[in-house]
Order: sequence, then structure tokens, then C-alpha cells
Amino acid sequence: MYEFLAEIEYIEIQNNKEIENIASHIIQLGILQAKHYNDSSHIACAIVSECDFIVSWNFKHLVNPKTVKGVGYVVSILRYKNIDIVAPSTLLCMEE
Repeated sequence: MYEFLAEIEYIEIQNNKEIENIASHIIQLGILQAKHYNDSSHIACAIVSECDFIVSWNFKHLVNPKTVKGVGYVVSILRYKNIDIVAPSTLLCMEE
């Protein structure tokens, strides 16, 4: 897995109004609770950056059907590129 991660290109993201707007939508729509704003902000950063995937072991807040479906809805209504939220094992299986 470390070899795979070493191949990934990444950039540092600074919080901005666009990210805050998306994160707020995620909270307002009840996809995540307000106390999990950091998770919604993480999702928003990935959306704005046009990432293909969010890879996480956070099954409670991120990698679950409610969040995956809700984020799909948010990107469609706000007209952003679709993003998949998956567990690391799912992404590794895709490479085989």
C-alpha cells in the first residue's frame, strides 16, 4: 500500500468560501452532523480539487451508504465532478 500511495500526486488545499459552501450543504442536507464539520470540509476540499476518490477508513462518517449517496447528490446539484468515497481495500482491488 505504501508503494501505491507514493505514486499518488497531491497538492495542498487552503480553505476558502467555495469549500465552506459545499461543507455547509453537506451539513444542511443532514448527510453529516454539524459536529462533524471537519469531515464535511474534507469532502468539500476533495470535491473542489476534482479528486476521483476519497480513500478513508472512517466507516462511521465517510465510507457508508448515506454519505456516499448524499455526496453524490451534492455534487450533482452544485454541478461538480462526481467523486467516489471508498475504503483503501476497494481502491487496491481496482488496481489488480
